[in-house]
Amino acid sequence: MTERNSITTEKLSSSRQAASGSAVKAGRRSGINSVSTEERERMIAVKAYYCAERRGFAPGHELEDWCEAEMEINRQLGRE
Repeated sequence: MTERNSITTEKLSSSRQAASGSAVKAGRRSGINSVSTEERERMIAVKAYYCAERRGFAPGHELEDWCEAEMEINRQLGRE
């Protein structure tokens, strides 16, 4: 990881599991309101990190990564 990234690998491992696992499944089962705004934003941030990682953290794509992540998380949560 580069110095610019303040999220540690440990935090990402647990965050990634929540972003792609139980929180999303719970959101699907119980509806849109089961995931708080803060949790949704954290899920988006984790997904955006992985989008950036996939590109090798090349600068200048931060907004693109965030928007892609936001669309995916909203889709998973049924907030399209």
